[in-house]
Amino acid sequence: MALFRHHTNDSQSPFDVDDAPAYVALNADIVPDEEEPTPPASRRRTGVSPRTGRPLRLASVPQPAPRTLAPNTAKAGTRQSRPATKSRTTDDDDPRPISGAAVAALLLMIVSFFIPGTIPAIVTAALGATIGLVTAIRIEPALRRGRAMALIAVVCSVLILFDHVPMLMLEYRIRTMDVDAVISRSATDDDRSQNEEPQPSVFEDSGTLTDEDESLELAITRAFAGPHDEDGERTVFVCVDARNTGSVTTSLSQLATADVYQNGVALPHPIFDGSQAESWGYEGNAHGMEILPDGTATLTFAFVLRDETTPVDVRLTAHDDMTIIESGFTIGADTAGTDLTRMPVADLPEPERTAQAELSQMHTVESYDGKPRAAVRVTGLRRGPDRYDGAHTVIASFDWSNQSQVPISLTDCCEMKAFRNGVEIQRTALVDPVEGYEQSSDQIDVLPGSGMTVTVAYEVPSWDGDYTVQLTQINDASVVHDEMAVTDPQ
Repeated sequence: MALFRHHTNDSQSPFDVDDAPAYVALNADIVPDEEEPTPPASRRRTGVSPRTGRPLRLASVPQPAPRTLAPNTAKAGTRQSRPATKSRTTDDDDPRPISGAAVAALLLMIVSFFIPGTIPAIVTAALGATIGLVTAIRIEPALRRGRAMALIAVVCSVLILFDHVPMLMLEYRIRTMDVDAVISRSATDDDRSQNEEPQPSVFEDSGTLTDEDESLELAITRAFAGPHDEDGERTVFVCVDARNTGSVTTSLSQLATADVYQNGVALPHPIFDGSQAESWGYEGNAHGMEILPDGTATLTFAFVLRDETTPVDVRLTAHDDMTIIESGFTIGADTAGTDLTRMPVADLPEPERTAQAELSQMHTVESYDGKPRAAVRVTGLRRGPDRYDGAHTVIASFDWSNQSQVPISLTDCCEMKAFRNGVEIQRTALVDPVEGYEQSSDQIDVLPGSGMTVTVAYEVPSWDGDYTVQLTQINDASVVHDEMAVTDPQ
């Protein structure tokens, strides 16, 4: 190879590789050799090809272009980093416009959350949910943005509806309740008191009582003298024709009560011996007799007269006290089966009202809202007859007057208790008739403004001791707390 290394004409053979390194390291830095100046054409010499014997100019041999590699600054075995990639496009760079309907749905949802009032909030939320749902379905993602915004508006609007709709139903239920009904006032009613109670609707002789799916057409058709009860008291029978015009099976007790009043006080129900009253069509459970839809029935009720002269006021009163079917009858002969004479309701005598002088001596019983409901006082505590088992009894007497706007009993207003030597004594029932004592008189209704005397019997181990009578109104406030001495029966 020495023959082809260096020459006198300064040319170099391509086979001169003795001075080249045996190998090139992988991490070696390869740099190009310095380019030698090209000699002038006049000084170029040609050689002879060993294979053809023809002259060969070295200048005609193409030289490869020098290769240049970037210096390797990484350590051996270190992984080269990936080339930087283009960053993701942000919303600010997104050329697609935002859907105006999606924005509107989101704004309506926000407004429905803060807007006062249940109905405006429901309307706004429903509108936002509708617009958002339509937008989410019809939006073209390639042209507009906002589908996610529309879906958020739909979900939030539906949650707001779930929160407000039950509240609206509750408000509607409260407004439609007769007990809390509000009477609208016209311009001609400005002189009326704002505290005026709603007045019931009164139908003479016949009418219809309705409560949702239950409805009864009722007519007071007859009143007649009945047989005497087991205590020998005179009775009156009242007949009511009922027709079920509703869609469900119902009874009179589901819609109303049947009462007869004399002088503002309801008449009690009699107890008959054997079947003496059944021949007159009387059934003790006429209130609860069920009637199928489109069915009819004649209901017969019995009452004990308080006196034999005062006309009777027959009333079928709805449970909300806002509908009354009323008839009046005069008392006739004391012969069973004799009809009582019907009279106009307007001609019924006014019930006797409690005098103001008596009210001033009574304690006031209030309702939950602080309005006067009754006036009551304890009038005495006397010895009663022994029971059938030999136990002693005492009888407490109360005078009271109805100060509300509807018929109520004393039990509806307050609770009566008696104590002996600081220990409560229990109520009892007296089977045999007792002068001045009326069984369950605390449960008898009284018309507004009227009053009566209530008697309650208690069982005691003996008549001596310290007795206290207490009346507590419905809010557990004590109205009367009187210490009483037991007196002998008059």
